[in-house]
Amino acid sequence: MAFGLGPLSNRESGLSAQEHPDPQSARWPDGGGRRLSVADGDWRRFRELRGRARRRFAEESLSLALEITLNDDREAIERERALEALMQGRARERRALFEDFNRTHLPLMLHAMVNRGLLERDELTGLSLELRRALGLIG
Repeated sequence: MAFGLGPLSNRESGLSAQEHPDPQSARWPDGGGRRLSVADGDWRRFRELRGRARRRFAEESLSLALEITLNDDREAIERERALEALMQGRARERRALFEDFNRTHLPLMLHAMVNRGLLERDELTGLSLELRRALGLIG
């Protein structure tokens, strides 16, 4: 299932029910259910990571579009329709992953970007201890 079409199931995300954020409130079950306050340093680092993930998403979109375009086994009209469907789906994913740009949803957005393969876990090492704990990167 593509992200943006609904919340990730626990099976898809690799997280247990206790580790998975509530997508409606961006709250992480951290014992008290409180929202994670995001430090300025984490916000600056997130903005860098978000840009990197966005570029990777764009490269992936272009690669998929090229694959469809160059597939001579399909008629031109079929390729055009497939390309249109691809871009509509990618637009939904892009909105879900990148356009809700606020501190409140930062942990959820990072989780989605890592789960989607747009960021690697080791790229998150510059984040605060509290945020890495919320993301389940450390115990």
